[in-house]
Amino acid sequence: MPAHAAVLEFTGSGTIDDVVGRLPTTGIAPIGGSTTIRFNLDTAASTLYESGVDYAVYDLAVTGVAATIGGYTFTPNSDTLFTPALTIDKGFSFFGGISSEASYAVGFYLSDVPRSAGGENPFDVATGSRGTLSIQALFKADEIGDWDLSLGRLPDLSRAASQSLAYVTRDAATGRSGQLRGRFSGTFSPNVAAVPEPATWCLLLLGFGLVGAALRRSPRITSARTGSSSTP
Repeated sequence: MPAHAAVLEFTGSGTIDDVVGRLPTTGIAPIGGSTTIRFNLDTAASTLYESGVDYAVYDLAVTGVAATIGGYTFTPNSDTLFTPALTIDKGFSFFGGISSEASYAVGFYLSDVPRSAGGENPFDVATGSRGTLSIQALFKADEIGDWDLSLGRLPDLSRAASQSLAYVTRDAATGRSGQLRGRFSGTFSPNVAAVPEPATWCLLLLGFGLVGAALRRSPRITSARTGSSSTP
């Protein structure tokens, strides 16, 4: 990731491959349905919640979330107890071989409150239920080198060995859960609109200077047109 880009834009899309759990589905997010996610991540405003030798957990500063899961529009939870989070774990994983390899697992978590029971939600749940949307990316450690678990040095998600998406809802009345799972492909890029490049800042400052000069000159120009005089 570019070191100067504090605000990153995440975009991705995928397909629902599986529906599991004991909650009845509503048909709004069927197998084969598409998923899309977009949000802005401010790495400078995000904070480290907990860390150890092999893991780190961050509370994320996320804005502009736009996500759909099949026909369901995901709306982030505004409750501060359900802050968007990111986890990073060092470990070992099997990548289709007979032995495990060193790996990094990156997970993003967003929470929502289903608006009502019935057709507006992927699962038929009672009022007060909550859902969690997660994106998982698994990296081979030898492909991304020595990574220090820093949020400012997130690896390029397009280099992940695999990515996946899941949406889990737990019913407030029965305690039963339902889960949507599927393939996913997403990546981060610098948000140019939120974080101008140095050259852009120079142009902006130059523009402000020209506007200021024009404003300072405007009274003098007006006086000349009316035949009066003015002094600086």
